[in-house]
Amino acid sequence: MIGVYQGQERETPYRIVEGSMTARQVRLVAESTRVMHPGDVSWVLPPDDVHCVCNSGQELAVSVHVYGTNIGKQARHICELATGEVRDFVSGYDHA
Repeated sequence: MIGVYQGQERETPYRIVEGSMTARQVRLVAESTRVMHPGDVSWVLPPDDVHCVCNSGQELAVSVHVYGTNIGKQARHICELATGEVRDFVSGYDHA
């Protein structure tokens, strides 16, 4: 679950129309785009949780993310839109 506390974020969910994460190659199509403001909440559910979130405003954006797993140790995927390449990553934790 993702909730915006301050600023605004643009969220774009994608649908896999060809390939798969396990095959390491996908073709993605944006389903929609939503600008989220303070108080707005969104959610994603595996395995079809391909999405992009970015700050879409001029001020600092602060959002709260609640995960159902230890996200600092959970293997996830990055999908390159231009090439369709899928790579694994583990975010770890940042205490800075």
